[in-house]
Amino acid sequence: MSSNNPALALYEKYQDALPSAKVIEACSTLSDKSGKVIASDVAAQAGVSLRQAERDLQLLASLTAGDIAVSQDGDLLYSFPSDLKGTLAQRSSQYKLQQNFEKAWPTLFWGVRVSFGVALGKSLL
Repeated sequence: MSSNNPALALYEKYQDALPSAKVIEACSTLSDKSGKVIASDVAAQAGVSLRQAERDLQLLASLTAGDIAVSQDGDLLYSFPSDLKGTLAQRSSQYKLQQNFEKAWPTLFWGVRVSFGVALGKSLL
């Protein structure tokens, strides 16, 4: 997919840089129980399509040096480090930046609201 819009092209380039937060959370939850996950379980737990779950699991395995094996049923078994989110934060600066932004967002939003209120009050005076 090529685009003439540079902003859209940049978005398309980096939109697949991280797995979705739902898939990361589902993998963290499911791998704690059994140590291994399959795409259909992750898709059901995360509420995403099977195709997206498979794509995100492959991306997550490559980012965290996870292991992929084939079960006797022919399903791909993904195993991840025990501290999945910590390992992902160590290996992906973009994930770490995203986590820091999510933590700082309430404070940033409060600052925007206060500055808007001050500017509104100043304009009324």
